[in-house]
Amino acid sequence: MRLVLVEDSELVRDCLQRMLGQSPGIEVVGQAADEDEAVLVVQRTVPDAVVLDIALASGSGIGVLERLRNAGYSGCILMLTQNSQRFYREVCRKLGADGFFDKSAEFTSIVETLVELGGKQRLKLEDVA
Repeated sequence: MRLVLVEDSELVRDCLQRMLGQSPGIEVVGQAADEDEAVLVVQRTVPDAVVLDIALASGSGIGVLERLRNAGYSGCILMLTQNSQRFYREVCRKLGADGFFDKSAEFTSIVETLVELGGKQRLKLEDVA
């Protein structure tokens, strides 16, 4: 599975990169810290999945989610964020997110989910989180 990480915290990106690097079949093909960069990296690499934070250095993960879906990106998009309020979950679901994970409580679950995904391209939100 080819994956792009979109996270404004370099520390969190590095941690995810290390965790995912130990998982067979997962290759991180791009990283981004802001909205415009994220959209460009995804369009350039066409990954199977994107791990996407809501809060970014510039712009937002919700903006990335909306732009990617409007542009026809059909890969799996998993939100990993500290903004775990029900409102954000609903907004992301309506815009086409395939999963939603709380950084403080479900950080390792994102890796487990990506490993489980394997060759699957799309999941329903209810199937993941």
